[in-house]
Amino acid sequence: MRTLRAIALSLVAASAVTAVGGCKRQSDETQRRLDQLSANIDSIERRVDAVARMAGAAPRPTAPPPGPRPGEPDPAATYAVDVTGDPFEGPADALITIIEAFEFA
Repeated sequence: MRTLRAIALSLVAASAVTAVGGCKRQSDETQRRLDQLSANIDSIERRVDAVARMAGAAPRPTAPPPGPRPGEPDPAATYAVDVTGDPFEGPADALITIIEAFEFA
């Protein structure tokens, strides 16, 4: 339901920015309509939650944090890469090694 609210508010805000054109009366009317839409969305969300509670539905699940996709490296992991014998710049005992890899296809 929060997504619905965000979409509605974004649409109203976008139309307000393009339609107002500096006129105070239009700005006040646009703000009033925006407030009314926000109140309507809140009311709808409360009713949906009440129906879900009456139906004994489980609470809405939250999306799990995104993890690595199958076949792709985990961005949170640290990997060891053997660079023995490869060309390099800088001191051999540097604390950090940046590996640049590319493929010509």
